[in-house]
Amino acid sequence: MDPTSPTSPPPPAAQAIASRFAGLAPLREPLRLTRWLLLGTALCGWMKFAMPLVVPWSVGRIVDGVLADAPPIDAHGQLWFYASLCGVAILIGAVGTFFRHLWAMRIAAIVQHNLRQRLFQHIQRLSMHFFHKHHAGALGARVSGDINAIGGLFEKGIIQYGTDFTFFLAMSAMLFCVDWRLTLIAYALLMGNVFLMHRFKPLLRKQQRLVQEGHSSIIGTAAEFFAAITLVKAYAAERETHDAFMQRSDHVRGLQYRHSELQGAFNAGSFGFIHGASAAVAVIGALIILNSGGAGLTKGALVAFLLYLATVASAVQRMVDNALLIQEGLTALERLRDVLALSPSPAEPDDAKLPVISGRIEFAGVRFGYGERPAIRDFDFTFERGRTYALVGPSGSGKSTLCQLLLRFYDPQSGRILIDGHDLRTIQQSHYRASTAIVLQDPVILSSSVAENIAFACSDATTAQIIAAAQKAQAHDFISDLPEGYATRLGERGCTLSGGQRQRIALARALMRDPRILILDEATSALDTLTENAIKRVIDDLRSTRTIIVIAHRLSTIHDADEIVVIDQGRIAEHGSYDDLMRRNGLLTRMVAEQERVAG
Repeated sequence: MDPTSPTSPPPPAAQAIASRFAGLAPLREPLRLTRWLLLGTALCGWMKFAMPLVVPWSVGRIVDGVLADAPPIDAHGQLWFYASLCGVAILIGAVGTFFRHLWAMRIAAIVQHNLRQRLFQHIQRLSMHFFHKHHAGALGARVSGDINAIGGLFEKGIIQYGTDFTFFLAMSAMLFCVDWRLTLIAYALLMGNVFLMHRFKPLLRKQQRLVQEGHSSIIGTAAEFFAAITLVKAYAAERETHDAFMQRSDHVRGLQYRHSELQGAFNAGSFGFIHGASAAVAVIGALIILNSGGAGLTKGALVAFLLYLATVASAVQRMVDNALLIQEGLTALERLRDVLALSPSPAEPDDAKLPVISGRIEFAGVRFGYGERPAIRDFDFTFERGRTYALVGPSGSGKSTLCQLLLRFYDPQSGRILIDGHDLRTIQQSHYRASTAIVLQDPVILSSSVAENIAFACSDATTAQIIAAAQKAQAHDFISDLPEGYATRLGERGCTLSGGQRQRIALARALMRDPRILILDEATSALDTLTENAIKRVIDDLRSTRTIIVIAHRLSTIHDADEIVVIDQGRIAEHGSYDDLMRRNGLLTRMVAEQERVAG
């Protein structure tokens, strides 16, 4: 194939460069926001050059002039002149240092805030498959730890590295002006750092990624065990969970050991090259003075050269250290880019519709499975507004999967779900979900206050509306008895509440939304009979203007449903009223008989 052909792939070097710039894509927006601060920080970094540029030169002039064997008549005047010059340079450098650090930290904070916001927003839009594969704690580590590492990339990494590199170039010019021979000798040794960087950079970056992924795993494991602390204590499993946690921690410790070995070898080699250059220059410079009698190189020039070289060596050492910090930040940026590159799912068209949702739901030939295992098969059914439906069936029959499809956590692999005649995939997700609510058997309770839990996603809710929703859910009385009433914070997953109290708060949250479609997944299983009947009356009052779908495991609770849909292996086995289905002597009849037999 002709290498100039437009279909020819780019050369490997071009691909590597393109890949490297593509990896910086997440930084485009924060860099645009901070471009003026970046410019100001660069200017302040250059102000720092005043001291290391002026002081060595002044010291050299003092050695060759003021401290010469035959000092000039105005030696004291020259001394105070050079001292004043050094003082001004130090003052300028101090001011530059202050503002450089101040603005660098602000840049890091802005970058972190921007990336944290984008990452959190993007993760929320990813598919449920993504959340099934990743620990909540590990995701939290990305939002926190990786973002902090990227902030360090700016605060102490790229900005400091850029300043030091510019300083390195300026000092190189000064060194050449003082003595080009010593400069070439020094830089021949300093070039050893270039070799070290080339050799160790990919190894350190790879190992740093493994360490960061290991830290995320540890955080995820700890979060999982802490969330399940009731189970851990109930089963006296503290030793087992501790051993599992320490196994992961030991693995990460091994990764850290390997990383520290690589970093230590890199730092040791760099230290040797940098300070070896200073020692070599001092010896060779002294030999030049001794052999030439000071004609080729004066004592003051050698002192100035050594001072300049010391500042160059410090700058090179900082660049080496910051190169490692930059590697850590780039690794975190790479992990961030991997997440941001994931497409939101389910996808939403640009021209998504915003219809008025009334509640008619039609499943038309819907088929769906997790991987290769089908969970819903050729499902056809219509849920009409103003009716209550009960979904029943054996465990694993597909009841909860249907509700996840209805909430559009997943899209059908074939077939369609129509809402009031509109394909669900064409409706804006946020608009549609604002018209739905779900109450789970094991409800999700946040650690915030009771009022914030009830008004979740209803930021404009008034206190009166919150109390009204709690009263409908039969929760107002027990909430009023809490230490701070509706302001009481509920702890991790509502650990301060009983199961029935958690269900009532979750039901109040659902009623607060005034949904057109209400899904109840065994939502009253932890309630006493009196409270459950009171809630049933409230739900019955809502029925005329809503579509209510009840997932029932206790078949004694479904008598009042307008229609019962019996699901078996992802298909509708039968549907109809309770009395009608019991007369058919089908699957529902057998399930009811089995529950009655078990109940004794």
